[in-house]
Amino acid sequence: MTTLDQQLTCAFKFLREKLFCEKSNLLYDFLTDHPEDPLLGNLPSAQEIAHLVPNPCGWGTGMEDSMLNAGFAVDALLMEYERTGASEILDFAGKLFRGMELCARVHGRRGFVVRSVAPDGKSCYSNSSRDQFTLFVYGVWRYFRSEYATPAEKATARQLLTDTAEYCRVNVTDDAHGNLLRLDGRKAMVSNLLGAISTHEIMRLPMFYMAAFDATKDSFWRDLALRYAVPGIERNLAIDRNRDWWNIELSQMQVSLRLLYEVEQEGELHEKCKEAMSIAAELAEKELFKELAKIGREYHCTGRERNRSWRRLPFKLRDELPGLLDQSALWEDTPYFLPVFPDGFRHAAELLRAVGNLMATVLLAPERAASPACVEAFRNFFDGCDFDGCGTSAAVNLAEAAVLLLRAETQEH
Repeated sequence: MTTLDQQLTCAFKFLREKLFCEKSNLLYDFLTDHPEDPLLGNLPSAQEIAHLVPNPCGWGTGMEDSMLNAGFAVDALLMEYERTGASEILDFAGKLFRGMELCARVHGRRGFVVRSVAPDGKSCYSNSSRDQFTLFVYGVWRYFRSEYATPAEKATARQLLTDTAEYCRVNVTDDAHGNLLRLDGRKAMVSNLLGAISTHEIMRLPMFYMAAFDATKDSFWRDLALRYAVPGIERNLAIDRNRDWWNIELSQMQVSLRLLYEVEQEGELHEKCKEAMSIAAELAEKELFKELAKIGREYHCTGRERNRSWRRLPFKLRDELPGLLDQSALWEDTPYFLPVFPDGFRHAAELLRAVGNLMATVLLAPERAASPACVEAFRNFFDGCDFDGCGTSAAVNLAEAAVLLLRAETQEH
């Protein structure tokens, strides 16, 4: 077994044993300094969630990114099962799929996907995001396409993808400013899918519709996807190569393009998606080396740092939000207070996630090999990660990249 294999096994073990909750079938975001239960001990209570404390997204609470975690984890686990045939790997993927189903159905609003659900199995924050929807669709679609999903699971996945597409068709309109809305029907933060959105967000909506087409073979969804994808891909191809790109932006643009590329098997859109993914991979390689250069210069990273309870952290307002500071501390009648993580934990979590996301972006591009320098840099970083003492769900992103690398190396030989 190679060091890469061994580290990957440790990463999956950490996720399964330390961040996964059997009650909800979800991966939460981090471990804390709670003396008795580092995973669940500092999560928000049902009462806090009901009152949207500290914010309607659950930012900083530990249940902010369960759908981001699940989408990549399901993909990674399915690839790892293909490689190893280990039954516990497939069992873990199936449980995460059930957790994703919970996030789509717990609230009774068909097609809406919440970020996470508390361990009580019913409490959830009201403001999701296009990012959470993106990885939900990607993970459920991957599970649907898997030959290991049971007929009942495939039927469930098909319904989830169709429900999400239908929700978007009805609610994400020009009249609603292209917004996914919150559970209470008000405008949602970080949830625009139409209008003045960035390059990396353009293909999210057509991705959702194309996933529904792939699951149902109903041409209605493909036609709707193409309505947005055909002009959208031109913006992707014209992406600004001179600006700095955030790892989350590049990785989510890449999975959106990958889904469209795989479903639309031939024709101009297929080829243009491949070209756009190659550009994203090129940009991701540049950003990867920038991230790795921070080690030892800006901060050190062991991955062992623990977060504190969000209740004992300082708070700030999301200062990039228009009008929030100058006019009111409320946005759509609700405050969005953000816990400020300790620097040690924040730096480590951001770096691990960035390296995983950027390497995955490189490896998801079809018919394009990662540069030897990029592969070596990732291997060296991954080899040095301490998953036994890790405290962040960024292990998900690193596992996704590692499995993709192992798959690419297997295909080469």
